[in-house]
Amino acid sequence: MVQQLADHIARTHPGLKGFTRRNLFRMRQFYETYVGDEKVSPLVTQLPWTHNLLILSRSKRPEVREFYLRAPRVLCAGGIARRTLAGAVARGGGRRERLFATTP
Repeated sequence: MVQQLADHIARTHPGLKGFTRRNLFRMRQFYETYVGDEKVSPLVTQLPWTHNLLILSRSKRPEVREFYLRAPRVLCAGGIARRTLAGAVARGGGRRERLFATTP
């Protein structure tokens, strides 16, 4: 069913990118994770999609996801690259605080 939807979107909107089968599943996971979470829902809109995907895929605990979502200015305007964020999320623990302490 999802593959059919991806094929339909590609066929009817050939210039529209990002609606692959894999991304449609990610969109669903994203929605299911944050729907109804009034505390975190507004925060996810402040980060780029790739940052959200990293946080979502590598942070299984809600409090860890919230930690990274609460620092959008540092993550984006502060210039933390997707690769740096990926490493920080993967390491987790007390290193999270150091990530933000060293960023201007």
